[in-house]
Amino acid sequence: MNTSNNSCPNCYSPVNGQYCSRCGQKQAGINRFFLRLVNEVLEDIFSTDSRAWRTLSALLLRPGFLSLEYFNGRRARYVQPIRLYFISSVLFFVVLTLVDFFDLTDLATANEPNTKPNIEQSAAVNSATSISELEKNSKQTSIVDEPAPTKKPTDIDDIEFSLPFLPEEKQVKLKTLYKKQLSKAKALVEADSGAFIPALLELSPPIIFCLLPLFALLLKLGYLGRGLYYAEHLILALHNHSFVFLWLTLYTLLSLALKQFPTVWSSLSLALGLWVPLYLWLSLKVVFGQGAIVTSIKYFVLGFTYAVMLGGGIGLALLIGVLTL
Repeated sequence: MNTSNNSCPNCYSPVNGQYCSRCGQKQAGINRFFLRLVNEVLEDIFSTDSRAWRTLSALLLRPGFLSLEYFNGRRARYVQPIRLYFISSVLFFVVLTLVDFFDLTDLATANEPNTKPNIEQSAAVNSATSISELEKNSKQTSIVDEPAPTKKPTDIDDIEFSLPFLPEEKQVKLKTLYKKQLSKAKALVEADSGAFIPALLELSPPIIFCLLPLFALLLKLGYLGRGLYYAEHLILALHNHSFVFLWLTLYTLLSLALKQFPTVWSSLSLALGLWVPLYLWLSLKVVFGQGAIVTSIKYFVLGFTYAVMLGGGIGLALLIGVLTL
């Protein structure tokens, strides 16, 4: 369909300004210089009046503020909660993956053998070896050698577990299967010990995402009678999780940038570490408006319950991973 110069190309409604009054699309085409388009994109992202900047600054520095803004209907000026959660979580795990990759590369480079001969080092090693041999020979006549204590290795056969709701025959089969799969997992970890952490990181995002509705349900149960719907508790859960992911991203980047300044990083890391529990506590207090003592009690109960849920989720994922090797 052809449109006139005074109609929106998206919804064909009449336009009397830079933006369409019906769909909100900006009336600017792409037939312009490329640098001008890039400048507009960067301005939309980094401008002090942009939606992204307002959202990030409020999310990091004002606990509970974004949730209250959303409850009060002021939503268009901020990034939507579910989109903010996905952006912050993906950003964190991308940064963490890159950091792990470069750390492993540096470690491999540092462990490369040095092929250059070092005469002084060889002489020192030979001298030390000669002295140790003399001391050993001198002590052989006066000291009786004692057997070194042997450290008992972890034996998979010693691992016992039982599921009372299953018949004994099925328990034996399950136990045999689990020990067999556990032997495979142990062999894989021993062959490549650095692969365990990346595998755990791969499990974390879906587990945390699945726990979000449960955490919102915990908030709902903990604050019955406050006049808030379940969806509003879910919004707060999304905002708090987004804050934690962004905080972890900044913490990781700052630790790399300031690793050459240990004194500065020591003080800064302490302040950053204290801000997380304080932020989460303040978010509950600001959103629900209860006193400090009541908020503190609910904060510790919710935090402990969520930690148990997260640990159980990761443990279950690892169990399933072992059984499916």
